[in-house]
Amino acid sequence: MEEQPSWAISPEAVGNREIVTLNSKIRELERRLDSLEGRIPNSNIVSHKFWTRALAVFGHQLSIGLVFYAIIFAIAIVFGILGAIIGR
Repeated sequence: MEEQPSWAISPEAVGNREIVTLNSKIRELERRLDSLEGRIPNSNIVSHKFWTRALAVFGHQLSIGLVFYAIIFAIAIVFGILGAIIGR
């Protein structure tokens, strides 16, 4: 039989069927939590440190902003060239 954690109430001591059910549900929830924690990406965005998290968010925002403005700039250049060709 597996060793019970300190929070588990022994069903033999209490003799209550609900305690056994609750203990098994807690074990199942702990297993699910462990699997979910394993799927968290290795990124500074989920860091516990405020400044690390803030700089990671700023970096992501800066990079997506650069991509966005590069696309807008390229479209403006195309329209400028088309306007110069058509305006002759």
